Amino acid sequence: PKGVMVPHGGLVNCVKVVEKETKASRFDKYLALTSMTFDVSVIDYALPLATGSCLVIASDLVRKNPFQIIEYLNKYLITSVQGTPSN
Repeated sequence: PKGVMVPHGGLVNCVKVVEKETKASRFDKYLALTSMTFDVSVIDYALPLATGSCLVIASDLVRKNPFQIIEYLNKYLITSVQGTPSN
């Protein structure tokens, strides 16, 4: 639920599980497409920071343009991206 305080330990545990399940490593390059105001973005930003990976943060303009997203994927050699479906 929105507005609920999550202890740091919960976030750490969540990041560790995602890291293990996705086999994340410092060699990965992540593209963050989720707005920082959306709760799932915490994992988008925390996972690369926790693993020492590269994080490319897409601007609002890039997020809204599928052709620019593809351009970013190729330009920055992105290995992982999480996208939340929306209109």
